[in-house]
Amino acid sequence: IRILSLLSGYFDVFSKSIDLQGGKYGLGILSAHPIESVQRLKLPNPDSTEPRILMCALVSLSNSKYIRFCNTHLDHRSPLNRGLQAAVINENLQNSLYPVIVGGDFNATATDHTLEAMAKYWNDAGENTEGATYPGNGKRIDYFWTHKESSFKMLDYRVLYEPDTSDHQPVIVTYSLEK
Repeated sequence: IRILSLLSGYFDVFSKSIDLQGGKYGLGILSAHPIESVQRLKLPNPDSTEPRILMCALVSLSNSKYIRFCNTHLDHRSPLNRGLQAAVINENLQNSLYPVIVGGDFNATATDHTLEAMAKYWNDAGENTEGATYPGNGKRIDYFWTHKESSFKMLDYRVLYEPDTSDHQPVIVTYSLEK
């Protein structure tokens, strides 16, 4: 993430989820706007699979407003873990003082019951789209969510075909912040 930050000129943050192969494996955020603070929340793991986290950055926008941009990577092996992890994310973010965008690899399709907590309170930017974000199974398992009562308006949602960078396809979502 540091190299991407240096190449792009964007601000960066990284939070470790686990140690892996002599390095650190986790989540990163790049932002064109300054990052004021970072929060890291360990997510439930009752089935003792790979530990997962939620990372949130408080981002200062140019017009003296703030947003929380959060990302995660939910458990792909345990539906129990994944459902609890989504519920904890919902519980921790839905009463935020700042507007929130939460995105990441939720390892579930839109009809998966483990996403019920998110779907009840959050707008799914890719709802009613056909673009697969994970070519391995031809399904959409990567999401961007904004709270149903937030002042975000989604302007555009696209899944890019980029087979050489990752096993997932990049998702670009453009929002405006009303008010």
